[in-house]
Parts: sequence; C-alpha cells; structure tokens
Amino acid sequence: MVVLSGGADLRLKIWSAEDGSSPVTLTGHTRGVTDGCPVEKGRNVISVSRDGQCKLFDCGQSKCLTTIAKYDTIINACAIQSLSDVNLAKLDILSSSQNETYSEREVATENKIVALACEDGFLRLLALRSRKQVKNYQ
Repeated sequence: MVVLSGGADLRLKIWSAEDGSSPVTLTGHTRGVTDGCPVEKGRNVISVSRDGQCKLFDCGQSKCLTTIAKYDTIINACAIQSLSDVNLAKLDILSSSQNETYSEREVATENKIVALACEDGFLRLLALRSRKQVKNYQ
C-alpha cells in the first residue's frame, strides 16, 4: 500500500502507507506538481505541473522517462483511462508507429487515454502511448 503525493517543492513522492517512509522521489518538473496517477499497477506514474508539462516516470529507477505533453498553461489535474473495451481503442492514434522507440521501462501505456484538465479551460485527451492528442474540450 502506497500513497502518491506532489507539491510546490517540484517533487513527486511515493510513501509507504504502512510505515510512512518515502523510498521514491521523482523529480523533473520546473514548477509545483499539481497531480499524479499510477499507470495500472504503478511501475510507471504520470504527473502534471504548474509548468504545463505532463511527464511519465519510472518508479523503479526514480527517473523521468519522457515528457508526454507540454502546454503554455498550468495543468491542474490528470487521469488515465484504459480503452480496451471501448470503440475508441480501435483508433490508430492509440498505438505507436513502428518507427517510434520506447524505453523497456515504459509499461502498460498501450490503449490508454490520459485526460489533462488545464487552467486555460480546456480538457485535453491524449493517447498515452503515441503522445497524440485525441480530443480537446472547452
């Protein structure tokens, strides 16, 4: 059992709910972290920040794997949804192209959408694996 936290100190931390220790600290944002969520069982985590970035982290190595998206606005919240049982999962945009390479440390990002709630009033939906925008709602 773990708890994920992010804050104005630019860091995302993973805490043990059993003993309160924090064995993992994730860094990479340049402004305060506003939200974060695990990808499936938590080997990877995404986070969003006041710097307008959505990042994908590897918890086991405590490092940022990639920046999923960058906007000129604060990202206030994020959520991940699996689309394996939804018709949108058939869209080509959800899968990566054969020319793209990903770290072997990136796990379970296929057929997932990440929703980003932005300060500019837009909800942006991106395919997590391909990093492509699927929808934009105002």
